[in-house]
Amino acid sequence: MILQWAINNVQLVEFTFCNGTTNSTSSGVIKSALLSFTKGWGIWISDSRYMGSTNDPAGRQSFRDTLVDKIHVLTGSKPRLVQQENAQGKMQWVIGPALPFDG
Repeated sequence: MILQWAINNVQLVEFTFCNGTTNSTSSGVIKSALLSFTKGWGIWISDSRYMGSTNDPAGRQSFRDTLVDKIHVLTGSKPRLVQQENAQGKMQWVIGPALPFDG
């Protein structure tokens, strides 16, 4: 029930970030994460998403922190943020539901 409400209200916590060379709004990313949480899954976080003017480690960390904070505001549960190895053997960040999730 909480997740469905959050999915329907992502615009309440929307923020702007850079995605490669274009500015984007967060609604799609937040909604994708929340939809994956309904199945107990998470989503990969692209290294091309960042806050600020340059795609550097601090800008990428700022994007991840903001995403976690906004999902926490919507759901009341802070999602997990972990680094995992993807299929290509590269370490990449994944955001997933808090365990246990009571939503």
